[in-house]
Amino acid sequence: MGVPDQNGSAVAVALLNELSVPPVSVRGMAQRTVSQKMGVKEGSRAHLVNVPASVLDALRLPELELSGTLSGKFDYLDVARVPRPSDRG
Repeated sequence: MGVPDQNGSAVAVALLNELSVPPVSVRGMAQRTVSQKMGVKEGSRAHLVNVPASVLDALRLPELELSGTLSGKFDYLDVARVPRPSDRG
């Protein structure tokens, strides 16, 4: 496991990397990415809050319609907790 980045996401990235399978053919069947397994489709309306780039890379999200505010309906929401100084002990 790596050293956490400024958002403390090393654990999340490690878990996502273990779940993520590159889209290669295995016995004629393509493997799905984490975002495909979660049902996130291209063009989905999404709102992301404090999600580190390393986590987004691991999710391998398709092209999304990103909204800067929580207004209306969304197909995908992702909120990452920002560690407080007291959490870093």
